[in-house]
Amino acid sequence: MFKKQVEFCHKVSELKYLKRYSNNPLVTNKDTVASHTWRVAILALTIRKELEELGIDFVKLISLILVHDLVELGNSEVRALGYRDREKKSQIERRNAKKLFKKYLGTGFGEEVLSLVKEVLDTSSGEALITKTLDNYESNMHVIEEIAPLKDLGQRRRTKEYITKRLGINEVTDRLIETQLLEIDGIE
Repeated sequence: MFKKQVEFCHKVSELKYLKRYSNNPLVTNKDTVASHTWRVAILALTIRKELEELGIDFVKLISLILVHDLVELGNSEVRALGYRDREKKSQIERRNAKKLFKKYLGTGFGEEVLSLVKEVLDTSSGEALITKTLDNYESNMHVIEEIAPLKDLGQRRRTKEYITKRLGINEVTDRLIETQLLEIDGIE
């Protein structure tokens, strides 16, 4: 009855082993995609009340967060901030989404999950914008926790730019971003 759904869950388990920051020599702890996604969801949970007060659909937000990096399936490495070609990354992600879901279209859940993935890729809703913000935020958290990469002035600048581009989405994410910028500035 749920054969395709279970097969899909087996497929996405690859994200438990897919390394992030694979090509950034300054980041020594190469986190995994699944670990990153889990912490993005936890981060969202910590600000749930404030987001819901703004009218954000939390179930939709969590759904978008859970699928936001499915497009990494098929990548041999997840290239790091400042070490990747954005256009090429977007092309790979869209190709991976089509390839992954081709097998599951016509099952009901395949169309639903693909629709969520496209919503994140296109940032076509407030929840998708928040997903991208929290995605960037958590990536920066990983770098902040290592501290050493932020001693490199180029990495520090890229890290700050990566999150400040998300300013202006709403007051909750802006406060979160301001907190992260203070954290970065506090690192000596």
